[in-house]
Amino acid sequence: MIRFRQAKTEDLQIVVSITCNAIAYMQDNGIDQWDDRYPDQTILLNDIKKQEMVLVECDGITVGFLTLNNKQSPEYASVNWKQRGRIMVIHRLTIEPTHQGKGLAFRMMDHAENMARQSGTEIIRLDAYSQNPAANSLYEKRGYHYAGSVTFRKGIFYCYEKHLNSDARI
Repeated sequence: MIRFRQAKTEDLQIVVSITCNAIAYMQDNGIDQWDDRYPDQTILLNDIKKQEMVLVECDGITVGFLTLNNKQSPEYASVNWKQRGRIMVIHRLTIEPTHQGKGLAFRMMDHAENMARQSGTEIIRLDAYSQNPAANSLYEKRGYHYAGSVTFRKGIFYCYEKHLNSDARI
């Protein structure tokens, strides 16, 4: 059974554990996206305290999370975004490596998009590390459109956007 819920401060240790496992998995697969500097425990705790982190549970076990808010990185200003409207941004979508490949990230995206719609949001934006093919494939399969790229500390990240009204065209 899959369930989504808002993260609480007592969830911090499991979120940190999932993050550490994801970092090790990515590094083992040649993806140098995250490390001990990002996302660190302070960032994750702030997401929780601001009530912006959503957890996914599988049979009562927390196996992933994402953060949904309206904070766009300053680097986003250089991107040629096509869509205008009320915007939310997905950050730090993470699934415990032992639970990857089960469609949980796809389901989390459904949940995040539904939450955004319910809040009156029209556009979702996000970025994905250029060297993370699974993440880029997920967003493209979900109908996100490439809008450009930005450079963060770890390299080039592709920026995507999606209008939540299925009739909208980019």
